[in-house]
Amino acid sequence: MARGAIALAVLILAGFVAVGSGASAQIPQPTTTTTTAAPVSPSTTEPPSNSPPKLVGGGGDDPGATKGVIPPGYAKIIASVKRSKANNTGGLLAALQPLVDRGMSRVDAVALGFGRFPVVGVANFTDDWLNPRFTPVFHLHEGTDIFALTGTPVRAPVDGVVRHSAGGAGGTAAYIRTVEGHEVYFAHLDGFSDVKPGQSVKVGDVIGFVGSTGNAAGGAAHLHFEIHPKGKGPVNPKPYLDQWLAQAMAAVPQLIANYAGTPQAAPTVTVPEVLPTTIEKIAPPRAQLAWASSANPTGGALRLAEVEATVASLNVDWNHRAQVAEAQRKLAAKADVQAKAVLRPLTPRGLLDVLGLR
Repeated sequence: MARGAIALAVLILAGFVAVGSGASAQIPQPTTTTTTAAPVSPSTTEPPSNSPPKLVGGGGDDPGATKGVIPPGYAKIIASVKRSKANNTGGLLAALQPLVDRGMSRVDAVALGFGRFPVVGVANFTDDWLNPRFTPVFHLHEGTDIFALTGTPVRAPVDGVVRHSAGGAGGTAAYIRTVEGHEVYFAHLDGFSDVKPGQSVKVGDVIGFVGSTGNAAGGAAHLHFEIHPKGKGPVNPKPYLDQWLAQAMAAVPQLIANYAGTPQAAPTVTVPEVLPTTIEKIAPPRAQLAWASSANPTGGALRLAEVEATVASLNVDWNHRAQVAEAQRKLAAKADVQAKAVLRPLTPRGLLDVLGLR
């Protein structure tokens, strides 16, 4: 996955610069992301690494596209959706900074710390479920648009088998189907990683890169993300994305403790099987090393093991940092509980046990 490693390094470096400079708090309002332009071919151009990313779209609660006539009856459906607040990865990137301060590369820190969240870097999204869309014809938006720079790596949030698609509204797109028959859809990709159709992937494997293909051509680069339980009709992915970010935040203190050599019990964080029952849990050090290897083969497990051994002698007040991280963990854990409360009424009863939402 040579391109995956390069893109991950470039985008993550830009992401940490943006967080450090306060750019994540100045995200502009969303723009229309569906146009009538023809599909474009995937680009191989990498974004510049010498300036912080300036994202367009997804910064505030998305009012939905308004350039068109909404057919009778649909306005009531759109208005009935109780939308959650906009979200972004800025807080998680900031929480992972102590690992970088400790000597770990930014690529490895983010590879370890993003868990199941599919876009690895600076990203923002709103609850745009069932908002009106008018390209190519009127329809309701059945996913979540995650805005990020073109070329930002897209990773698998579940274990499963990959298949590819090209053309149409979704442009360059990918699917992951789990052993239980659940399906996750990724549209408007700039291109694929070296993962081939029919190949099995694990949580954290890079499968493609954020782009603006299909009916997103000419608009802001983003990942259109869908979840289809049992391969049937889609459900709102926003609560799942929120929960994955909260879970990643909750796991940060343990990551810091592991690499700081600070004695600390593993946090009691519930990580439900959001789709398949084979999803790897957050926390085991071996799994963390494996995630880093999958996203950055040139660094790999050997690099992380070296970091863990050599930074132990650094003179840093890690007790204080651990206390701060623990406070962040408690806040994230509270958000995790709230996210589950939102998910339960939205999830079919037969899936509650599979998704760990009882």
